[in-house]
Amino acid sequence: MAAATSSTAQNDTDNAPFPPWLANHLNIEWNSDDVDALLSSIEASQCPKSPTLPHLPAELLILILEYIPVAHVLDWRLVCRGFRDAIDGPILYHHLQRTRLVGYLGPRASPNIRDLSDNEYEQLHLVPARFQSIAKARAISQLQQQPSPIWCNTHAVFKIRYAWWAAHKCHQSRPDFPSRSSMLSQVTLCRTDQGYGTLIWAIRLDTAVLDLDFPLEPNRHNFDVDVDTKTWTVRVEWKPMLFRFLRTERALRLLMDKKHNSTFTFSHAEDCLRAMRRQRLHAALDPDSKIDRHIKWSLRLLRPLWGIGGHGDPSTLDPVEADAVRVLLLLRREAALSDRQIKHLWHLASDYKAMVRTMDKLSRSIKDLKQQLIMPGHASILELEVRSHDKIPANPIAWSDELRANIETRVQRWRAQQNLIELMQTLMITSQEALAVPEDAFDMMDSDF
Repeated sequence: MAAATSSTAQNDTDNAPFPPWLANHLNIEWNSDDVDALLSSIEASQCPKSPTLPHLPAELLILILEYIPVAHVLDWRLVCRGFRDAIDGPILYHHLQRTRLVGYLGPRASPNIRDLSDNEYEQLHLVPARFQSIAKARAISQLQQQPSPIWCNTHAVFKIRYAWWAAHKCHQSRPDFPSRSSMLSQVTLCRTDQGYGTLIWAIRLDTAVLDLDFPLEPNRHNFDVDVDTKTWTVRVEWKPMLFRFLRTERALRLLMDKKHNSTFTFSHAEDCLRAMRRQRLHAALDPDSKIDRHIKWSLRLLRPLWGIGGHGDPSTLDPVEADAVRVLLLLRREAALSDRQIKHLWHLASDYKAMVRTMDKLSRSIKDLKQQLIMPGHASILELEVRSHDKIPANPIAWSDELRANIETRVQRWRAQQNLIELMQTLMITSQEALAVPEDAFDMMDSDF
């Protein structure tokens, strides 16, 4: 009898639920009782002492949490335990579903892509990957009786978009075009030819874009990342990734507010982004390592920010930082634009290219007519040419506001004079055809006149 009682007590002990404080940290299960407890906690956190403030249902507050700006998520997490539990679970998983990863193959001089044309490089140098699925949860405890919620799984899988593969397939007919595997090798974490702080993968969530990690190098990154070029997937430990991303974005927001009225070396946003990257890269170095001490010295030689002069010897990491910041600022600018604005920019770029082709064609026609009429040595006729001292970026999202306004003005002028320009082109072609006919071409033809 005593043995049976002891066995029953042992079974009750084994099947007993974990204390709330322990179950909260282990996230072993998430059932209807947990949902009710979470909603009750959020309801209780609303202060009843202010009758003028509206009392929102907990369900509505959770929906609001899903769409607050990413730079403010951690501030809301400090409101109460109900908000903390909601953000650490379903809210963070909702953010994961909106997360994008962007691989960067490197600048034009990088191996395997240095022979690409401007158009090919523009289409292929960024490798976008979308969230695909959550990996299976690892066993936490043998006492787990119910299936855990999906956000308790540790890893997420991102799939490289088919659009990148299709763009590569359009150009691979060229014999010397680099293979898909050789190009994707640029976004693996085993590269040895990169400088410290090289941008390999960026993480994008809503309007925020940052490095996936600081730095993203073997044996240095803070969470598990695995890039598989055979299956076109990126497997990453998603909760540490998102929390680190949210902390960095919040710190960047606070720094931009703090330095709002400060002078800058590059621009307000760029100086803040460079300062944040340098701070994170410094913190990842080991002072006991000789290599890391050398890297720390190179980081100190980077160009000073906030308008501070006295830049001496350039650092070997100057081009690495400049290239990474340039790409990140471009991605952040794109993330801040709406689909309608992006469509307008690409349509404007297409119109500008059409204008340049039309004017070049007219310029060649005038030049051909001049060669047929004017003796060499005379330069009395003004040649119509489209001159550009600075190369215009192929990606219109990289255009500055001043450049965009200038191009819009020129395109509007071209549209207003498009009929006249087409008429001039027709006259040029007709004139050249008339000059090509010899004067006695009709003398041998039978005619009554």
